Amino acid sequence: MFALGSKVRRVKEARFIVGECAADRRSQAALMTCYASILRDVTDRKEVDFRISLSGRVFPFTMRRSDIFTLGEILHEQQYRLASYVPNNPTIIDAGANIGVTALWFLWQYPGATIHAFEPEPDNFRLLQANFGSHPQVVLNQAGLGAQVGRLQLHLGEHGAVHSFFGEGGRSLDVQVLTLADYVEKHQIACVDVLKLDVEGSELDVLKGLGEALSRVQVIVGEVHERVVDQRAFYEYLREHGFVVVRRIDFIDGEHEGVHGFEAVKQSARAVARP
Repeated sequence: MFALGSKVRRVKEARFIVGECAADRRSQAALMTCYASILRDVTDRKEVDFRISLSGRVFPFTMRRSDIFTLGEILHEQQYRLASYVPNNPTIIDAGANIGVTALWFLWQYPGATIHAFEPEPDNFRLLQANFGSHPQVVLNQAGLGAQVGRLQLHLGEHGAVHSFFGEGGRSLDVQVLTLADYVEKHQIACVDVLKLDVEGSELDVLKGLGEALSRVQVIVGEVHERVVDQRAFYEYLREHGFVVVRRIDFIDGEHEGVHGFEAVKQSARAVARP
């Protein structure tokens, strides 16, 4: 199922996730079952409970076995590691929060963060709520984000991380869509230190949904889904609104999946490269 190079990479990833992130032996065993499972079925939906330890902070976590891919991408590959300056207690908007792995990452990197997480798909949101529903630093919203308020058909992929408003056929759900312009106004968010985008093709729509409130955003990090998004229009929109792209992030499986990452910072903000 996996090529040799992919197997070697997966072994290195497993050593990190199981060896360095699992909080105890029970958690190590649970995570190992995930890696064993995806050798047979990359969409295994059986759920596991474990505890993740990140810089001394322990987080109880529940996920489907197939979500080990997402755990590896974010904690091991570090797809959302930022080069730009972020203050100690940032306000972060997590657009496309899935089950909360990115929230884990941001709380690891920025322990004082306040995270506003958005996830429209009910099963993902159920797990997101199990993981962070009682966490005082995470505000959960069961909704998608777009260019205007309304309802859209969310097309469901085989894996919980690839549901999208773009697609044809197959199963779909009618879900609520909000705009960030309304949200930041309602919650009186004067500054968004980090906007994270993992919205499976809705990247430009989410930015347009900010309207004039895009001026409150300092750093944007996320994915661009090349088969759906007009890349030229997307990056031009960022430039027109005062952002400089400081990094293009080539993911390990990005070329195959037709996706790459990016980091953009407001020109007036100070970008500091990490060592």
